[in-house]
Amino acid sequence: RLLPPDTLAFVTVPEWLKARDAFTNSASGQLWADPAMKKFKDTFLERFLADKIQPLEKELGFQFTNFLNLARGQFTLGLVPNGWDGRSERQPGLLWLLDVKENSPHLKTNLAALRQQWTASGRKMRTEKIRDAEFTVVIVDAQEVNKTLQQFKPGPKIAGAADEPTATRAVEWVIGQSGSLLVVSDAARDVEKVLAAQSGAAATTLAGQPAFASGAGALRDAQAFAWVHVKPIMATLARTPARPAEGASTLG
Repeated sequence: RLLPPDTLAFVTVPEWLKARDAFTNSASGQLWADPAMKKFKDTFLERFLADKIQPLEKELGFQFTNFLNLARGQFTLGLVPNGWDGRSERQPGLLWLLDVKENSPHLKTNLAALRQQWTASGRKMRTEKIRDAEFTVVIVDAQEVNKTLQQFKPGPKIAGAADEPTATRAVEWVIGQSGSLLVVSDAARDVEKVLAAQSGAAATTLAGQPAFASGAGALRDAQAFAWVHVKPIMATLARTPARPAEGASTLG
């Protein structure tokens, strides 16, 4: 009911605390917590954090765990088109929603501290109002962020995004709070759509789309689930990338 109607995919935990407790008490959770698993668990988590999370945190200056610990309601990570057409260098956008419920004052404090940290470090940023909420727009090097994000997003890698030197290209991440909801995204237009739906405005959302609604009933009581809209993803991946003009160079 909050995600944009053209969302490509998402994974969600509707009630974070309930899902966490259920996993802890399950056979899988008890196995994961068993002392015999400690060495494997520590190695796995260390590698996962080092390879996929820490590089993104470093570039954004954003410690995800500082905010994940505040979660009380939904945890949702969505993939939105954001102009992705399969022909240009545009990539899908990410949309992270985290409901902290009664921890809303703590979220506000953490975001204020984060802005102070960004200011002290000289990070490029600005303040922008989306509907009635104030967001911070952080400007980062797209090439550095893409090293991590391309592991999660569909489509071919951008030329030079990993190792080849290319011209610096900026991307803007929108980070802020609306009520008890933390919103982090590199797709500002979709943030506005989320806030419109949250306010109760007459906004079209994914919940009303036949592709999702047809199977939504089976997911109603799930503690966590993922959904992928395969048709538009495959259609976009099948498109032939646009060829650069003769004599022109291709930049990532």
